[in-house]
This record gives sequence, C-alpha cells and structure tokens, in this order.
Amino acid sequence: MRVKKTRKVLASVDIAVLVVDAQKGKSEDDLTLIKLFEERNIPYITAYNKADLSEVKTENKNEIAVSAVSGQNITELKELMG
Repeated sequence: MRVKKTRKVLASVDIAVLVVDAQKGKSEDDLTLIKLFEERNIPYITAYNKADLSEVKTENKNEIAVSAVSGQNITELKELMG
C-alpha cells in the first residue's frame, strides 16, 4: 500500500525522505522505493528514526540517524533536505 501511494506522488517531488525504523532496518518495501527513486533520478535521504533507542550505522552520505522524540539530528536532516 505504501509503495503504491508513493508511486503516485513521485512525479511531483524534488526530494524524497524515506523514514526507516532504526530498530527494524530497511524492509523489502523500503528497498523497492529506493530502487524507484534511483530509476527516476530522484534525490533521496534515508532517515533512520528511533536512533535514541538503538545504535545506527549509516552507510552513505544520504543516510542519517534521527530521533523524533529527542530531536537528535533533526536540524541536520533539514539541512540535508536543502
């Protein structure tokens, strides 16, 4: 369902922010969305939420660990979004 809805709005976005539960990691749906972003040349950021609950190792410059509860790296996320 989430992937289906995302496909509809991709034509009108400047950048995509994929929010991933840091405790669960990327799901198959997340990987499908990333593939879509890359196929359509849409810049994207992967934001690992709940970083206050578990350690997150980011792999790329477009990944960031954040916490909506504590505010950790929210300013940095906004800066990445430009």
